[in-house]
Amino acid sequence: MSRAVLLNSCFVFGRRDFIQSIDPHIRTGVASVAAYAKHLGHKALVYDPELCFQNEEAFADAVLRFEPDTVGFPAYTEEVKQAARLAAVIKRYRPEVVTVIGGPHVTALPKETLDEFPSFDIGVVGEGEITFSEILSGKSFEQIGGIVWRRHGETVLAEPRNSIDCFDRLPFPDYSDYEIRRYDKGQYALSVEPVRGCPFPCTFCYRTFERTFRNKSPERIVREIEENVCGHGVRSFRFVTGTFPLSKDHAQEVLQLMIDKKFDLRWITSTRAHIVDREMARLMKRAGCDSVQLGIESGDRALLKRVAKPQDPARALEAFKICAEEGIPAGANFIIGLPGESDASIRKTRRLASSIRRYAMSANFAILVPYPGTEIYEHARRGEQGLRLKTTDWDDYGKQAGQALAHSRFSSRGLFLRQTWLYIAWLAHSPKELFSALGRNGGRTVAQVLLRLLT
Repeated sequence: MSRAVLLNSCFVFGRRDFIQSIDPHIRTGVASVAAYAKHLGHKALVYDPELCFQNEEAFADAVLRFEPDTVGFPAYTEEVKQAARLAAVIKRYRPEVVTVIGGPHVTALPKETLDEFPSFDIGVVGEGEITFSEILSGKSFEQIGGIVWRRHGETVLAEPRNSIDCFDRLPFPDYSDYEIRRYDKGQYALSVEPVRGCPFPCTFCYRTFERTFRNKSPERIVREIEENVCGHGVRSFRFVTGTFPLSKDHAQEVLQLMIDKKFDLRWITSTRAHIVDREMARLMKRAGCDSVQLGIESGDRALLKRVAKPQDPARALEAFKICAEEGIPAGANFIIGLPGESDASIRKTRRLASSIRRYAMSANFAILVPYPGTEIYEHARRGEQGLRLKTTDWDDYGKQAGQALAHSRFSSRGLFLRQTWLYIAWLAHSPKELFSALGRNGGRTVAQVLLRLLT
C-alpha cells in the first residue's frame, strides 16, 4: 500500500487579485479523496500549507516527513501556478515522489496543464476518489481512466472515467487531519455535499461534471451530518455543491429529515433565485438555514438570456423578499462585464441591486472571469461576442480585479470603476458605515474597503 500527502490548498504565495479576499477553508473534495484512499488501506495525510507556510524548505520538510510515495495538489485556475511551484519544491528534494494535480483547471485543460507545468507527473481529470486511489495502488497508467500523463515524453490523455453512480460506496469525507476550528473563524468550517454536478447551462460557469447532476440520497446526507458534523462537535456547516436546494423534491426530503432529527445546527448554502419559493424558504428555516447566497448576475434580462441564464429580475427580487420575510439572511451575487454589457445594462443591475438592498444582507459584484472549460473562455479565446483573452497567466484569474478578460466596450479600469460605483451605491444606504470604514483604512482603494465590509 502507498503513502500519500494531499494538500488542502496551494494558495501560499498570495493572490494577485488585490481586491479578492477568501479565508482558508476546508475543501471537502480533498477530504473525500483522502477518506477513500484510507478506506482502501493506503496511508494518507491531509496537510494545509495555507495555514502554516513559512518558506519552501519548511514546506518540503513538513510534507516529506510523512515519507510519501505520492503528493496530491488541488488547484483552481487561479492557484495552478502556485501548485506547480510547490510540486517543484517536492521534486527538488525527492525527485522520485509522484506529483498529482487535480481539480477544475487540469480537468478543463488536461494536456495543456501537463505541458505547461513539468513539475506535475500526472493529472486527475474529473472526480478524484477512485482515480487517485488507483494511482496509489500502482496500477499501470494505461489501465486508469480519467488521467493525463507522460509516456516517453509525450502527453497522453486517457479515456474519460465514468461518473460515480453510487455514492454509498464512498466513505464520508475524512476531517481527522484538520484543525477544524482554525477555518472560517470557527463557523461553517465543515461542508456537506448533497449534490454533485449542475444541470444548468450558464456559459460563464465551469462544470467539472458537465451538464449532469447526481443527488446523494437524503438518508446518506443526514447520516453524514450526524457523523461528520455532530461527531466533530461543531454546531454549523455549509452545504457545498454550487446549488442546494437544486431538485425541489430531493431538497424537501433532505430538509424534512433534518427537521425530524431535531438537529441543533446552523448551516449556509447557495442556490438560484427561481428555486426559492415560500414553501422552500420556510422548510429551510425550520431545518436551521442561517443564510443563503443567490446568484443574480445581472439586472438585464437580455444579458442573462445571452449567457444561458434566462432569469426574471422580478423573480429574483421576490426571492429576496421571501427570504427576508421568512427570517433567512440572503446575499446577492452579481457579475459585470458579461457579453453585451453596456452602461445601460449596468444601470439595470444597479437598480435591481437597489431594490434588493432592503431585503438582502450583502452583495458581491464580481468582474467576469473567462475560466477554462467555459463557453465564455472559448468565445474570448476566439475573440467573439466582444470578448478577448488578455492573458493566460493563470494568477490573473481572480474574481474581483478583472485582469484576464478584455471587453470591447470597457477598459479594465472602466470595469473596475463601475464595479466600485456599484459597491458604493450598495453601501450608500449606510453612509455612516461607509465613511467610518474609509476613515479606518486610510489609503486603501474604495473597492478594497467595500469588499472588506462585505466579507
